[in-house]
Amino acid sequence: MILDRESCQRIHAAALDVLSETGVRVDDPGVAEKLLEAGARRVRDAVLALPAPLVEWALGQAPSTVAMADRAGRRWELGPGGATLVFTGNALYVTRGRDRTDLR
Repeated sequence: MILDRESCQRIHAAALDVLSETGVRVDDPGVAEKLLEAGARRVRDAVLALPAPLVEWALGQAPSTVAMADRAGRRWELGPGGATLVFTGNALYVTRGRDRTDLR
């Protein structure tokens, strides 16, 4: 692990502060309406502030692992303690840990 538990907790707390004070841009009106109904508040135009309890609830709904597959049918599972997965902006390759796979 690159970060210790305390560092992860500090980053999480800072992220909660940003989400609840600065907010996040939500361009989809339907999603914005659902967030507002769940307790978010409108900061301006499409920017909504997400209170910490709402964010914590949403994180609690997320699965601890996610199954992935590439176009060749190779499957892997992402989760705690596993390799890092990076999808590049150009979508020409996938990087898992130190391994790089071309998608062409």
